[in-house]
Amino acid sequence: MKSILIVFWHGIGDVIMATPSFRALRKKYPKAKIGISLRFNTKDSGILNNCLYFNKIYSINNPWFSSSLERGFKIINKQIQKILQEDSYDEVKWINFENKKHKVFVAAEELGVNLDNTRYEVFLSKKDEKDALSWLAKNNLQPANYAFLHTNSGDVRKNISSKFFQKRIPSKFKKYVIVGKSYSIKNHNINFSAALLKHAGFLALVDSAFVHVADAMGKDIDIHVTTKDIEKYNRPLNIKRKQIIFKKFTFLSTLKQRFRYNFRKVKSKL
Repeated sequence: MKSILIVFWHGIGDVIMATPSFRALRKKYPKAKIGISLRFNTKDSGILNNCLYFNKIYSINNPWFSSSLERGFKIINKQIQKILQEDSYDEVKWINFENKKHKVFVAAEELGVNLDNTRYEVFLSKKDEKDALSWLAKNNLQPANYAFLHTNSGDVRKNISSKFFQKRIPSKFKKYVIVGKSYSIKNHNINFSAALLKHAGFLALVDSAFVHVADAMGKDIDIHVTTKDIEKYNRPLNIKRKQIIFKKFTFLSTLKQRFRYNFRKVKSKL
């Protein structure tokens, strides 16, 4: 039986953009043992909890949290070797997004598959849906009558204040849900937050995983704050964006991002 281990050291949004390739790989090898190793914070988000394309999901280091990228990848390589010792695989495929084009197509090339379509997927369970609807009821929010705002990205240079969106929300959406972190609201996993997005009547999002969640849900984005350099590689492929606002990186925001990564690296040494 063929067996493949995928090494995927990227973020949550990248996982969603790679789902067309994951689907194509499973279609190509329906009986194969396919495992995927995700960096620990991506795995912990729950993004693939209900996905049936993989036989096993492993946790690996986030190279950005290490004292250097070189050290981060050395740790990952050791972790992959340990996985191979415990669970043998015939082939190891790294997704590195090395080519300068949209990540959907780069993932397909690196996995060696042909895409039938570019439809993204998120994997909501009945419990995710039930929990989200229960949470909405407790907070007096009706499906389709509230706005879903996401203000924070993994790259702090993209972040904006919630007031920026609140000023632009139509008056009929007086109530809104603000998701401040890239994968959680009040410690729920991304699938719970995705269910809240699914039932929203208005979407205002910074460029982040939730842009791709919206794409997977087939929901058009009302306001999308992004940057021009990201458009080529990360733009949603299957939905419309009614308003696109391009944000420029400032010197101060770039310093904040560098400090954020340096702080993470210091913490990783402790």
